[in-house]
This record gives sequence, structure tokens and C-alpha cells, in this order.
Amino acid sequence: MDPDIRRRLLWVQLYQRTGNAGLVCRRCGVSRPTLRKWIRRFHEAGEAGLLSHSRRPVRSPNRRVFEKERRLILSLRVERKLGARRIQSELRRHHDLKLSLDSIHKVLAISLPYCSMVMLKTPESIIVSRYRHSGVSISGRPLPTWRHENVSADPHKTRIHYHL
Repeated sequence: MDPDIRRRLLWVQLYQRTGNAGLVCRRCGVSRPTLRKWIRRFHEAGEAGLLSHSRRPVRSPNRRVFEKERRLILSLRVERKLGARRIQSELRRHHDLKLSLDSIHKVLAISLPYCSMVMLKTPESIIVSRYRHSGVSISGRPLPTWRHENVSADPHKTRIHYHL
């Protein structure tokens, strides 16, 4: 028998003989919560309950995302234009993967730092700025062109014409 199990069994037997948890704790040098834990485990499973359990967490929200999972997240984002929450539910439903939203956000932020929001927009819905652009979006589609008329310091007096 393992020395740890033997020691815990002595604690439980001493408590069963005396019925005084304070006396057992003082004599054996353990805390009351520890004694209660081993007594409860002994009553539930006998001597097998006195084995040490793994302290490894059952779930790990900050676990590492592997390359296969990263490619799957990015393909859902680019091909189907899904957001992080929808990607999470798709992974859970169709691929039996449980990833936190933070993990998915990290993958998207690292892999698609600039284009994550632009890729979700169609060329017609891109916000027009006053600066020139190359005429091609990140996805390779042509962007609408525009020209300014009556450009003044007051933005309300500026008219923008779109040419699709």
C-alpha cells in the first residue's frame, strides 16, 4: 500500500474511533478541510478514494490553438465571412471543437490584423475616405471610384460621386 494512502487511512480510522475532527487534525497535523475531504472520499469509494486525484484542469480556456484549428478558423472567416461567435458555434457543431471566443479572436487578430474587417465588406459598402486608393480591394475585386466636388473645410458641403 502506498504510504500516502496508508497515512490518510489512519486519519480516517482515528476520526471514526474518536469522532473528534479537532483532535485528529491536531494529532496528525492536517487542516479540517483536508480531513473532511479524505473522509468524504473514503465514504464514497473506500480505500480507492484515498488515491490522489490529478490536479490538471478539466477544461483550459487558454489552451494553445494548433495549426489545423487555425486554418479551419481562417477558412470560415475568409470563405464564409463569419464572425468570431458564429465561427465558435460552427466549430462546436460540425467539427466537435470547443474554443473560447478569446482564442478565436487571437487567431483572427494575429493572422488577419488589417484585413479582418475589410474582407467582410463588399466593395460597394467600403467607407469612402478623402484619400486615393489603388482601385483594388484586398480580395482582388475592383473598388468603386469616386471624385470630390466642392471640397471645402465644411464636410457637409462636400459632395461625393460614385462610379461603379
